[in-house]
Amino acid sequence: MLINTVQGFRKLRNIERDPRVAVSILDGADPSNYYSLAGTVISADTEGARESIESLSHKYTGGPYQNYGGGEQTRVLLTIRVDRVVHAPWH
Repeated sequence: MLINTVQGFRKLRNIERDPRVAVSILDGADPSNYYSLAGTVISADTEGARESIESLSHKYTGGPYQNYGGGEQTRVLLTIRVDRVVHAPWH
């Protein structure tokens, strides 16, 4: 799994301290239906991160990344080795 973040943000500082992570992905139509992933960040790299955020922005907003935080950003791609996946359909 890939996560795109910004150098200096708390998320990256936390991962530098402890690379174990958990990510939850909710179904927008039914938030009680979700996936929870647990794993370990195995790499953090700036190569390709800027292009990745541009691609994500075009996909989800239809336009270029707006840099809502302002200022210069160094984007970082985190690669997560997923160790456990839980699907919780609470229907």
